[in-house]
Amino acid sequence: MTMSYGIVILLLLKISNISKGKTKLIKFPNLWILPVLFMGMMLEDYGKQNFVYSSEMMMALTVFGLAGLCVGLIRGGSLKYERDSDEKMYYKESYLSLLIYILVIFAKWGLKFIGAVSSDIIAVGLMSFACGSLIGRCSYISYRYLFSGSL
Repeated sequence: MTMSYGIVILLLLKISNISKGKTKLIKFPNLWILPVLFMGMMLEDYGKQNFVYSSEMMMALTVFGLAGLCVGLIRGGSLKYERDSDEKMYYKESYLSLLIYILVIFAKWGLKFIGAVSSDIIAVGLMSFACGSLIGRCSYISYRYLFSGSL
């Protein structure tokens, strides 16, 4: 099974969960585990490759990371939040968040397909974009969790 089939299956499962109206409990300390592990994985991977930080690489890291951060904030803002009587906070995925996720996947495939610049810059940019997106989404969820008294 190729990666494309796996992504299609995951998207179908996401659509199924959204249509069922499932909610997820926000566990604040655990929310940041995935972004921290992802950043650690990136740093370790680049350390093993004797990575050369040229000006083009740093520009790709910055531009793609900021774009990913913006997309992550948009995805976080598109979620639906609610509190229960015990003051626990939940969120529901939205179709807009899923649409943004699908567009991001197609953009990644498109950049790989075009291959206009070197593959190293694209690979670094896409990893930076994914990391920025995770950080942006977790930042927005954290903001809503910490600073929303009543929804």
